[in-house]
Amino acid sequence: MECPMCWELYAQNRVARNLLCGHTYCSICLETIFNIHKRIECPLCRTKHEPHIKPNLLSKNYVAMDLASKFLEV
Repeated sequence: MECPMCWELYAQNRVARNLLCGHTYCSICLETIFNIHKRIECPLCRTKHEPHIKPNLLSKNYVAMDLASKFLEV
């Protein structure tokens, strides 16, 4: 699986993170959003998350990470 924002496959340095709205993006894209806006706003549904919620504190999407790793094995 890939990040719907940058289209890069999830990897160890590009961790899939779940937003509170349920959408998933890579940690690098979420860091970029956070650094620009000082909060995370979902690119898809525009849900604004509290400023204290930082990308590295969001839960990992292990299913997306596993699918990306299996895609690389093929």
